Amino acid sequence: MDESVNITGIDNEKTLAIMAHDIKAPLSTVVSLLDVINKGYVDDPAKIRELVFRASRKAESLVYMIDDILDYTLLSDKSRMKRQAVQLADVFKESLSTMIPHIQERNIKLEISQDSIGKGHYVSGNYTFLLRALNNIIMNAIKYNKENGSIFIECREDSDAGTVTIKVGDTGIGIPHDEFDKVFHIFERGRYARKNIDGSLGLGLSLVKQIIGDHDGQISLTSTVGVGTTVSITLPVFKKIDKERPMKQRILVVEDDTDVLEASRVVLEHNQYEVLAATTVGVAKETLDQEKIDLILLDVMMEKDSDGFDFAQYVKSDPRHKHIPIIMATAVNQRTRFKFDIEKDGDFLPVEKFMEKPIDPDDLIATIRGLLK
Repeated sequence: MDESVNITGIDNEKTLAIMAHDIKAPLSTVVSLLDVINKGYVDDPAKIRELVFRASRKAESLVYMIDDILDYTLLSDKSRMKRQAVQLADVFKESLSTMIPHIQERNIKLEISQDSIGKGHYVSGNYTFLLRALNNIIMNAIKYNKENGSIFIECREDSDAGTVTIKVGDTGIGIPHDEFDKVFHIFERGRYARKNIDGSLGLGLSLVKQIIGDHDGQISLTSTVGVGTTVSITLPVFKKIDKERPMKQRILVVEDDTDVLEASRVVLEHNQYEVLAATTVGVAKETLDQEKIDLILLDVMMEKDSDGFDFAQYVKSDPRHKHIPIIMATAVNQRTRFKFDIEKDGDFLPVEKFMEKPIDPDDLIATIRGLLK
């Protein structure tokens, strides 16, 4: 199973035909369900809600398909695979926050080795793609599981081998042994999966295999039909990092309200960011010129020397700093432009994100992660 997925080598006509068929099937179902409602064939509110729910689930499966296709196009450009030290506990946390509602919906029991996924395992990788790989594996464990089944997740490090292994197991329909290799090929699904589940292009495991291969890792599976499947991913540990003192991304917080500044510091440090603080624009400029900064959290209405707009102009007009993303925060509902350009005196500042106070801590962290990926 060490064959890599070669996207460019796939026959274009066959690819388009498969994608068109597999996308049209759930889309046709959505149209049919909504037609029944729109043309007045049902008037019972409970039945209408049921049909809308069914249409929504089919539409959701289409979104997953499109996500897989877009990810494949991204993987064809290796320059996008930018790496950094990734803590696997963060990947697990974000993945499970997305997957748990689906797990609960099917009454599946989730068993997690909390000690193993909370030990601070680090790998050298791309956070976005590792998250996508884990999401795909867990979603398969949900889709192909039994009602009231189980999913177990663990993460173990082998210090001698210098690797960390993630295992996701389920009590689902299983995969015949003669199809183990086949399910890692693009547009392929096991015969039992084809019978039980629709709304899939068969890209999931081939996409995961490509991502793990690009991270110098390996993927394997064990399975018994009618009993379940376990998918294992092995990745090299990020060796150049002190696990007790991980390399942290640095955020410059420019805020003259010390209470808000302290609240921001607590949230950011809790999420493993290093915080540099400035209560005036003057101090912020000195800090920016002397330190390596990964992102700036900037208050608009500063009470001393100059405001946030002036500092944003200073950052974005300097070739040394203009690449640094800025989150501009204010209690005032400022006018915004496309891509959050902010107007001042007829000029537009290319600010990456505009957030209105009070900022929800979870929204702030999600925004920061998105900008720093």
